[in-house]
Amino acid sequence: MATRVLRPVERMVLIFTDNLHLTTVTLARRINVAAFKEVTAYVRMHPGSLIGANPTNSLFIINADGYTDEDPGAVTTTNIPAFQTMLVQSNQAALAAGGMAVLPVGGPSGAPVTTNFGSLLSIQWTVQTSSVVAINLIVSVDLICKEF
Repeated sequence: MATRVLRPVERMVLIFTDNLHLTTVTLARRINVAAFKEVTAYVRMHPGSLIGANPTNSLFIINADGYTDEDPGAVTTTNIPAFQTMLVQSNQAALAAGGMAVLPVGGPSGAPVTTNFGSLLSIQWTVQTSSVVAINLIVSVDLICKEF
């Protein structure tokens, strides 16, 4: 079984300023994974990230992407059932030193993939805080894909 590495999100800086409201940023869309039967996301929080001292929720999400050429302007995504998202909270002191989460697409962590994730994926990051704080995230995402 051959393996390929896709890098849909190269190292990038996300700066969130209106943190009292739920803010969602789409990092990548239309990631073609049709040729693969298993996909694992390596989500990295690089050193130098700042998430603030107040209660903060930062959530990494992979969605099934339903893009179609017939309606190219429409954003059609949905959560993949049973997918484990990565929750980063402000009480994680090691965040500034960097960290990584390994997340299977289509199944909970440590379990076999049980859900078909479709042929296209999109990647989002969501942030919400209880007060205005500076949030600068330095992130990258690799997808490790195993072919049929």
